[in-house]
Amino acid sequence: MDKQYSFEPSKQEIFWTGFIGSTFLQFYYLDFVKHLKIKTTDRILDYCSGSGIISQKAAKYLKWGELVFVDVSRRWLHQAAKRLKPFNRALGLHLCDFDGIIHGGRYNKIIVHDTIHDFPDEYHIRIITQLMKNLKQDGTLFIREPIGTKHGIKLYQLVNLFESIEGISYEYEIVKKRMIGEYVDVRCCFKNEIWNA
Repeated sequence: MDKQYSFEPSKQEIFWTGFIGSTFLQFYYLDFVKHLKIKTTDRILDYCSGSGIISQKAAKYLKWGELVFVDVSRRWLHQAAKRLKPFNRALGLHLCDFDGIIHGGRYNKIIVHDTIHDFPDEYHIRIITQLMKNLKQDGTLFIREPIGTKHGIKLYQLVNLFESIEGISYEYEIVKKRMIGEYVDVRCCFKNEIWNA
């Protein structure tokens, strides 16, 4: 892991994130996972999986595929591993760098949920580039980020980020939910064969 970046949540953050995600925000996570249109054979990467709620819901769709969940935080990774213990097609790994291939790469779907804004700006291009390196040629990168003024990333920052990377196409939709606030859903894929040919 880069020496200049590390993060570990407090016990309180772990408790409240798990509790709220498993109760009040259950519909929000279910809706997001349904939006991914997971196939039973998909190979999925949940990048910075946090508590593992999304990984858990995604893993239920996989009969022959694989779900890899990674995080920079060992505490979050431990929480996600406990949540995913019943799923033998799920593997948790500590995210040690922002440049390499993650567990063989070649994922059909990569999920980045409520993550990018938590990293300092100088990491954003590295993260997106790493994710595209790990995506199959016909795969899709799904990003959901809050874009509120108090919490999140500014939409123009995301747009500038995607515009700065050659060889990918993207589309986005801005959504507003009462309990969640305003967020953006982004889908990225390849527009030519520069990447992962």
